[in-house]
Amino acid sequence: MKIVRKVNISQDYYSKDNFSKFFELKVLKTSISRESLNIDLLNAAIFHYTNIERNKFKIPICEFHPILRDTSIIHSAQMKMHDFFNHENPYNPTYRTLNDRVNSIKTEQNRGFSCIGENISDYPILKTDGNKFVVKSLLNNQRYYSIDGLKEIHPFTYDEFAREVVNGWMNSQGHRQNILNPQFKYLGCGAVMYEKKNNSISVPMLQFKITQNFGGDLLRGFRMKNTDKKIRIIKK
Repeated sequence: MKIVRKVNISQDYYSKDNFSKFFELKVLKTSISRESLNIDLLNAAIFHYTNIERNKFKIPICEFHPILRDTSIIHSAQMKMHDFFNHENPYNPTYRTLNDRVNSIKTEQNRGFSCIGENISDYPILKTDGNKFVVKSLLNNQRYYSIDGLKEIHPFTYDEFAREVVNGWMNSQGHRQNILNPQFKYLGCGAVMYEKKNNSISVPMLQFKITQNFGGDLLRGFRMKNTDKKIRIIKK
């Protein structure tokens, strides 16, 4: 699975010089929509909120690594394509485990990590708070309302969505351990939008499959093998 990027604009979101300015971007306060989706911005927001949690506990923040971003995108895309939610991919042996995914796109310049970890999530773009809702078509646009039809339900902004996802991980012991693991030095995040069928409404819900991959110190050796005891995989 090849990751194609026409313009590498996402690196600017991860610049150390721009770290403090990232959350000043006005576009973070715009609502997420399928028509104008900025997936690089969303991935970066999840990345930075993860580092905010590390900083709270005085753990060094993770650096951005493009391989970990791409392995995250691959896994999210595979979960969407094959309709599953798991750390192991039973449908494609090339990407079966996190170790396989890292090996699949390593280069001579980027040869892997001393340990790797993964968090995944599946989250809707609507602020429903778990409550039921109804769908109305107005001017050929689908809009969502509370079950009594009085309150319109809006999508998350990029900022709100990223914060919700990371908060969810922080409230889960295993995911929290990955986020606060001081052995992890690098991080990349990848979300993919998809339509989830909902039995209670006639139209599918827009959601994201989200993956974040962590890496420890960079390795000098070329290939990580499943039998290599130096490589530790931590999945939550």
